Amino acid sequence: MSGTLRRVSVCDDDRVSHWDWNAFASTTIATLIGAAISAFVGWLIFRGQRQDRYQERVSEAFVQLMNQVTARISALDKYKIDKILAEQSARDQRASQSVHVSEPDQWSLLVSMQLAIMVARGHDAQIMDAVRARIADTLHFQPDEEISALGNISSGISQYRANLWPLDKALERIRAGRQIDRSAYVKPAPPFKPSKRRWPKSI
Repeated sequence: MSGTLRRVSVCDDDRVSHWDWNAFASTTIATLIGAAISAFVGWLIFRGQRQDRYQERVSEAFVQLMNQVTARISALDKYKIDKILAEQSARDQRASQSVHVSEPDQWSLLVSMQLAIMVARGHDAQIMDAVRARIADTLHFQPDEEISALGNISSGISQYRANLWPLDKALERIRAGRQIDRSAYVKPAPPFKPSKRRWPKSI
C-alpha cells in the first residue's frame, strides 16, 4: 500500500515538474490578442456608426439651411416686384406720400443657420463659419446684391456636400462678392479713465 502511494506521489510530482509553460503562454497570448482584436473591431464599428449618425444630422441641417436660403431668395424677388408695382401705382395716382413695402425678415434663415453651426464639425464647421460671415454681410446689401450672395452660398454648400468641389473652392464661392468692412460697424470701447474720487483715509 505504501509503495502504491509513493508511486502516485511521484507521478503527481512529475506532472507538476513537467508543466507545459510554452503551451500556457501561447494560449494566454492568443487569448489577449483575440480580446484586443475584438475590442478594436468593436471600436471601429462604433466609430462608423457614430460617423453615420453625424452625417445624417449635418446633412439634415444643411438641407434645412438650403431650403431657407431658397425661400429667402424667393421672398426678395417678390419684395422687389411688390415694390415696383407699389411705386408704379403711387405714380399713377399721383400720391404725395412715399410708398412703403415691408422687406421680408431673415428670422427663419438665421435660425436654420444657427442650427447648422451647432451640428457642424471639422471642414463642415469651416463652411458654416464662412456662411455665417457672409449672411452677416447681407444685412448691409440691397436686395439684388443679397440675392447674388445667397446664390453663391447655395452653390458653394451644394457642390461641397456633393463632393464635387474641394473645401477651398467652396469657401471661395461662398465668400465671393463685395466684402463688408466690419470694423466700420463696431464701436471701439471708450478709453479707460481712472476715477478722481478721493476715498476717505482709514481711521
